[in-house]
Amino acid sequence: MPYYDIVFEGCSADGNAARKLGFAKIGVIPEDISFVELERSGMKDRGCIVSGPSGSLISAAAGGVAGIYIPDYNIDKRLIRTMADNRTVLCISLSDPMRLYGLRRSRLLFKMGKLFSYAKKEKVPVSFITMARSDSMMCSYMQIIEIAKLVGADEDYARESVGVTNKALLVGR
Repeated sequence: MPYYDIVFEGCSADGNAARKLGFAKIGVIPEDISFVELERSGMKDRGCIVSGPSGSLISAAAGGVAGIYIPDYNIDKRLIRTMADNRTVLCISLSDPMRLYGLRRSRLLFKMGKLFSYAKKEKVPVSFITMARSDSMMCSYMQIIEIAKLVGADEDYARESVGVTNKALLVGR
């Protein structure tokens, strides 16, 4: 199965890097993917949408964006239900726990696991991507699969999310 990842500009996402890390393609934000930051409920943290128009996260999910990244990993049941109704992908960034250590990393992995479990229960497709901002944060497809398993995905689900789900983000629905 071919695997896919998404990173920010500034990473070596050329064909050579993709091959070395085991990917068929590494998408770059914003070259291959639109990435729009949105204010969420007047809060200071920002929700980010992968590939889609601006607006609130719920209206964006209802509007048919390809995927939504929730940086604080808090469960918003209404948002998750809207994402499930519209087959919007929940994007889980693996660069978030990679930049933390100790108790902060453990807490984040716990929140990621809870969000993943709830999304999976509601039948929201979940994508595990690195969203690396530098070459040192890039992961191989096997590292992504192992971290996905750490937050609760089984082997088959993790492989499908890095393969089929991530491909859908890159080429659209």
